[in-house]
Amino acid sequence: MSRKTHGITWTDDLAWMESMRGPKWTNLIRKHQSTWSALVEPLKGQIATINAELSAKSVPFLFHTGQGEVEIQIGTSGNIRWRFKGSPLVHDCKNLIASLKGNLVWDIDDVGEGAEVYAVRMYKRDSVKPLWQIKGISPDIAIVGGRCYYLEVKKKLVYWRLMSCNALTGKDKQVHYEETDYRYNLEIIRGDEKHAYLRRQAGAKQDCFMITATAIEGLDTVSQESRRYVFGSHAGEYLCWSQSSGWSKSPELVKAGWKLPPMARAVPERLDTRRGILITRWQGCRTLWAIHRYSEPKVKWRGWGSLMLDPWDSHWIRLTRPGAEPYWWPYDSSAPIEPLANKEFGKIHFAISADGTEVPFYLLKGTSGPHRDSSSNLIVTGYGAYGLPSSFSTHMWKPLLDRGWSLAIGLWRGGGDHTPEWADAGRLSGRAKVLEDAEAVVRAAQKAAGVGTKNTLLHGRSAGGLWVGGLLARQSGNAALCGGAYMEFPYLDALRTTTNRALPLTDIEADEFGLPDRSFAEFVDVASWSPMEHIPVKGLPGVLQIVRTALNDSQVYAYESVKWITRSRCSHAYLAVEGAQGHFPSADKNNSQQAQDLAVILSHFG
Repeated sequence: MSRKTHGITWTDDLAWMESMRGPKWTNLIRKHQSTWSALVEPLKGQIATINAELSAKSVPFLFHTGQGEVEIQIGTSGNIRWRFKGSPLVHDCKNLIASLKGNLVWDIDDVGEGAEVYAVRMYKRDSVKPLWQIKGISPDIAIVGGRCYYLEVKKKLVYWRLMSCNALTGKDKQVHYEETDYRYNLEIIRGDEKHAYLRRQAGAKQDCFMITATAIEGLDTVSQESRRYVFGSHAGEYLCWSQSSGWSKSPELVKAGWKLPPMARAVPERLDTRRGILITRWQGCRTLWAIHRYSEPKVKWRGWGSLMLDPWDSHWIRLTRPGAEPYWWPYDSSAPIEPLANKEFGKIHFAISADGTEVPFYLLKGTSGPHRDSSSNLIVTGYGAYGLPSSFSTHMWKPLLDRGWSLAIGLWRGGGDHTPEWADAGRLSGRAKVLEDAEAVVRAAQKAAGVGTKNTLLHGRSAGGLWVGGLLARQSGNAALCGGAYMEFPYLDALRTTTNRALPLTDIEADEFGLPDRSFAEFVDVASWSPMEHIPVKGLPGVLQIVRTALNDSQVYAYESVKWITRSRCSHAYLAVEGAQGHFPSADKNNSQQAQDLAVILSHFG
């Protein structure tokens, strides 16, 4: 199939896969599924052991909202289960809001078998089925002034119209805003019962509006420069960063007299004025501050990891640190009780990228777990896109850590572990910097852990596939970098994707990855770092690859992984294809699939 861009016609002999239809495609998928099944069949015993380790149940943590009338549990993968207090009926969902009295619940769930097709549903106590539901929306809602605000889908994953309906009946639908710029996607950020926010975003650019019962008003003028917002608990409370002015407080924050730490080395990540909490970051290190109106802020906790406030406004915070299972602690206590208080968590290190930039990475050396063997191996994982922070969760790596493996978490440019400038430096043409940062981290982590290239495994998920695939494609012509790669739902075929504007994410990610239609320079730029364009003709022989994909994935289509494995031309490149599943499998499926993948890794690396 040929494609023409800026007068250049270019072909792809595997482009027939992109329709993901027809007998040729079906037979190829079945072949890969058969090969994978034959590979994991002899490993059933070890897979069962690893699955048990990943699925080990901790005591469920129970949250309450709506004056204690709604009970909520959050799973390790973020899945939510809830019920009305005393009711045997349990509901699964992605997010929920309860009324102040707790007799009503509005929840959001994926009704498309993992394809990210969302619906909002409204339940009343003692009702078995929802009283009403609306499909074809985003995963965000807000209840303000008796109305339910939601975003309509324009095409899959593209949310363009702010709507509201009567929160009790689902009727009286109204249109409040329509997005006409193809680059922007919309998001709702919940506030209290009196307000919420609408954010429009295109890459680094953000514009925000406040939703109240009487109006929807812009917080500032529309801007084409890089900008970020961090919202507080009450209407009009927010922090704003712009490329030209840095961080500033909103008039409401200034008027209320909140004292905040200097932001030169404390980048705001979460502000909760109701609870008197601010979370900041710097080179991956998080700080939890107790903030006050008329006295200086105080540090309550600082360390490498991630912090999440209970979304239902209780006094709990989830702390996720490398080497430990996430756990909850009350923010009003003096300090968290560290689960590994007397053990080594690991250390922050710095690699030097090609342009001299210091790139942080967190290194956790192998533990003396119950399954420790004599192997000396290293996993390097990272993301580096969309300005999203690293989770620092090592749950999925526990079976390897317990067997003596070391783990390095790369915090390179493009990700949200440092400043806005750090995130912006990895967008568009900055994708080349991400590759340079990642390579520097891999080599520095190998040296720090005392592990050679053949015993190094690279891991990336989704957009994390760009750096893993990019380094794999380039290592054939350079010094060897790793002995294997493990990619989950990876983004690999960037040039074909960014030149196909019929795909869901192409337009709204134009300011993240580029849009070759806009200029020949962007076409050349994307081609320079798109992993698929750099696989040598001979393929990638001798490197173990495990690539996992799903046929219902709406974010990264399965054909990208199939094309990658085909071009790799390697007998040690394996494709695991799931059927009725999307980009985010359920917790149980995720554990069982990762158990298979880890068992194959262990059988190869020993």
